[in-house]
Amino acid sequence: MKKLALSIGLTLALAPTLFFTCQRSQAGANQHATAYVVQFPIERQVTQLTALEGEIRPSKYTQLIAEQNAKIDTIYVQDGEMVAKGEPLFSYDASLAALAVKAAENEYQFATRNIIELTRTAHENDPRINTAARAVDKTRSNLLKAQKALASTTVYAPFAGKIGQVRFNTGNLVKEGELISELVATDTIEVHFEAPPEVLNRFRQVLNSQPDTIQTSLVSEDGDFIDGKLRYVDSTLSLNRENLAAYAVFDNTKGKHLIGSKTTLYLNSPTQKAQLFVPKVSIHTTDGTPTLFVLDEKRIVRPKQITLATIKESYIGYTPIAEGIKPTDFVLTTPDAPKLVGKKIDPMVNLVNQLNEILSRTP
Repeated sequence: MKKLALSIGLTLALAPTLFFTCQRSQAGANQHATAYVVQFPIERQVTQLTALEGEIRPSKYTQLIAEQNAKIDTIYVQDGEMVAKGEPLFSYDASLAALAVKAAENEYQFATRNIIELTRTAHENDPRINTAARAVDKTRSNLLKAQKALASTTVYAPFAGKIGQVRFNTGNLVKEGELISELVATDTIEVHFEAPPEVLNRFRQVLNSQPDTIQTSLVSEDGDFIDGKLRYVDSTLSLNRENLAAYAVFDNTKGKHLIGSKTTLYLNSPTQKAQLFVPKVSIHTTDGTPTLFVLDEKRIVRPKQITLATIKESYIGYTPIAEGIKPTDFVLTTPDAPKLVGKKIDPMVNLVNQLNEILSRTP
């Protein structure tokens, strides 16, 4: 009903103008033009974007720590080298590990024989039996640890990624707990960011009910959108913080995203929304502020400062407007619009196009 009323109102309001425009155009080609083309903003369903600043971090990271005292036998990788999951990184000298297993076996066998002998010869309340039993447990544990060390003399990449600085050379002795190198995953990256609760709460609600459905975007060097997924949003504010923390995950198999760098991330609206557009030629810049020129109810030209919208889709020749205009504003498309401020003009409208635009709008 509102569309119908607006359509009828448009027709009645512009009928005299259209009639006047036709008469004037028929009066002769040499007559000075006084009519200017105006049009409603167009409305389309779009994906609105919320821009936030974030930091690129690895999705996986691990330190490669020596699990026992050992001698490095072979290093298979170099600083900064890309490795696949399961690829060998370095190996320890197995001879030391084999000697450790042999020594642990001897200690365990001795402890076992000792408790067997005590059980056969000593009184059941003899305290030496408990001591011997503890020795069996300890030597068994040492043997299992030594066998594990022997089986893991070669260290493999737990996931695909990039090797950091290798801190030892072949032949070096390492102590248990020493850092040998680091491995950073590069096939995927996380973009961590913060935003006020009023921005992120609606995304968190959708994320909780429909996981893995909210798209996020980065912009490539070519200006194209690279899509990822929002994975996490804080449910409450941490102590002394005004913003919620969140992160999104992106594919990085081509290695174009630099770990540790800052970037602009765009949250995609969960559903498409109605968005107003105006012709690019109708936007003028006044003191750095984008401005439109529209007609008031008396057909007098008035300026309106506007805010441009950030959206994912693009429409050739049109610019999305976030704030500053109404769907019923008649927008001037002439380059002379700034000079007409305060003047009453005769508008020229493509009535069929404007009626179609009104009728196609979302209720």
